[in-house]
Amino acid sequence: MKKLLMFTLFALTAFAQAAEPIHTDAVAVGDWEKFIIRDRGSWHLKKEWNLHVKEITIETKRGFYLTAVEGGGQTCDVVHTDRHINSGYADWERFYLAELDNGEVAILTLDGFFLTAVGGGNRTCRVLYTTYNAVFYQPGYAERFRLGTVREGYGPIYSEYTTIIAPSGNYLTAFRGGEQGRYGNCWFCP
Repeated sequence: MKKLLMFTLFALTAFAQAAEPIHTDAVAVGDWEKFIIRDRGSWHLKKEWNLHVKEITIETKRGFYLTAVEGGGQTCDVVHTDRHINSGYADWERFYLAELDNGEVAILTLDGFFLTAVGGGNRTCRVLYTTYNAVFYQPGYAERFRLGTVREGYGPIYSEYTTIIAPSGNYLTAFRGGEQGRYGNCWFCP
């Protein structure tokens, strides 16, 4: 009985880790690490946050939006990638990109919650939080990302994608390239 219980807990933990929609543990860029960031507004000063921002949406290479569940304020079931771009985007798919110093950026939900890479990144479980609001909090280490550019194709015919690099130096990964919703019970994560 004890072995069965241990195996069951191990299997549930493995499932929770493998199924989270976004990871921050990639050390190289593949298709799952390629995103399209679309401008949905121009740069402006958001006075209540004291940040220079522009509105964006973030799409996976496979054509799914990143969705901030409940618009932010989450430590569990934080981000989904299951809304297809053909469905259009709503408030939960709208983000702000904020310019920081040293070429870094912060990503905020429409409601002003920072996207936080838990522990700075390098995680497959409990990867992101959206609990710190810009009204009360300035971006710390775990809220500072860098953006990179990857070209795919040859000569004048190519596609350009954005990579999102966590503070740890690891790339954000859309697990299976997107189409991932609620990922089970996130409390099984170590």
